[in-house]
Amino acid sequence: MLIDIRTTISKVYAEHPYLQEHLQDEEIIKFDRIVREDPSYPTLRHALGELSEYPARYHQQKCIVLIDEYDAPIGAAYHKGYYDDAMDFFHPMFSSLLKDNINLHKAFSRRRSPCRQIRLSFRPQQYQRLSDDTPTIRQQFWVY
Repeated sequence: MLIDIRTTISKVYAEHPYLQEHLQDEEIIKFDRIVREDPSYPTLRHALGELSEYPARYHQQKCIVLIDEYDAPIGAAYHKGYYDDAMDFFHPMFSSLLKDNINLHKAFSRRRSPCRQIRLSFRPQQYQRLSDDTPTIRQQFWVY
């Protein structure tokens, strides 16, 4: 699981090389280590929260974050028996990105599983539920 997450986060970082123009030396080193998928880099839990800071600084405006099927790896972890380990990783990752993030304008997330199957403890009173009803598909989005 962690290897797949490291690869996915690396790809997200690699899509934004221009952001390095406004980073400090220490931040450039972190950025490069994530892009190279350096296995010794321990702080992937906060990589998405940090990544939201970089475009906010570069563009001088807050970010809009889109998260598709955020619950898929959590569901897989549950079925494979390492749910608690997955939550130990994902909770701080999503918290650093979504909770009290001053660089975030809005976040949209889409889940695959019903909410009752997932134990993420963000502040539900801050969420607004949006639905897109069409004859063939119903997607549910949460706005943070």
